[in-house]
Amino acid sequence: NGFEFPAEIISFDEDYDVMIVSDNPSFDIAEINSYYRRFLKRKPINYRKDGTYRMPVDTDSYIRGKLNIDIREKWISTESALKRLGIPDLQSVHDHSPENDAMYIAEAYVLISQAREKIQCTVLPYNVMH
Repeated sequence: NGFEFPAEIISFDEDYDVMIVSDNPSFDIAEINSYYRRFLKRKPINYRKDGTYRMPVDTDSYIRGKLNIDIREKWISTESALKRLGIPDLQSVHDHSPENDAMYIAEAYVLISQAREKIQCTVLPYNVMH
């Protein structure tokens, strides 16, 4: 039932600081936001129940930053990024089913976050991007 998930998130807002983690947040949360608007008559999931903004974590952008990949370089898959970081295969399955992909993305984010000490980041000058 499509109505259970958004209502469940709302109840989580009361007890937890829910974090949205996605490899493509603009696409992934669009359907959830549609349910929020149509059926729950509330702001998008990007807003907590108390009205404060909740920033989604874009794992693709996060990976690009961790690996110091220039923004002009072609997209890199999570699998390739994990290999470049020396992270072994994940327990989660990446088969494009929503539930499995959610677990895969979350597991990858945690492991990549833990690898942060090993990575040197370089800040590009502002004029490089324009």
